[in-house]
Amino acid sequence: MKAIKIAVIDPSLIYRLGIDFNLSSYKDLQVVVQSENAQRFLLKNTVIDIVLMDVEMPLRSSENTILQIRGKYPNTKIILLSTYEDERTVFTLMEAGASGFLSKSSEGSTIYQTIKTVMEEGFCSNEIINRAMRAGLEKMQGKSNEINLDTRELSILKLICEEKTTKEMTKILFMSPSSINKVRRDINAKTGTDSTAGLVRYAVRLGVIEA
Repeated sequence: MKAIKIAVIDPSLIYRLGIDFNLSSYKDLQVVVQSENAQRFLLKNTVIDIVLMDVEMPLRSSENTILQIRGKYPNTKIILLSTYEDERTVFTLMEAGASGFLSKSSEGSTIYQTIKTVMEEGFCSNEIINRAMRAGLEKMQGKSNEINLDTRELSILKLICEEKTTKEMTKILFMSPSSINKVRRDINAKTGTDSTAGLVRYAVRLGVIEA
């Protein structure tokens, strides 16, 4: 099995080494890059599957960093690490394209499971993200009904918002994983979104779920 390539971006050498140590027991993961900041990571020109990134920096800098990494490596997923759970920060950075958010105090097993979920599903939600998304969306007004989704697309959109995995959707909807993924791509195309965070935002506007 090909190991998932990990990069850790954090100004603290001790923290980077701690992450490396905590993940070293998982043979399907490999920390291949450690950088004190995103600029040095980007200069390495190393293709990575998952970036574990510190967000203890100005919000605008964090947002720009996500956009830069996603721009250079579209297939790379970013999981944010922070000692704080500021809802505005989490909401803004998830909207920018991050795929997950973890407290820096998370155990190695939690980090591992988040990485695996992001690799399989493209996104990993948790209580922090849900709270931030709802708080951010409460400030948005109006609903958009301009885009017509069919019954199957609406069903899958609702299940995505309920944090169901593709495997769980196959059992609920009696559809194959490939069919579900195709519908997800169709929903993304219709709504102009490229992340689960964007789909949740659209679902609230449409009234599929409540903020």
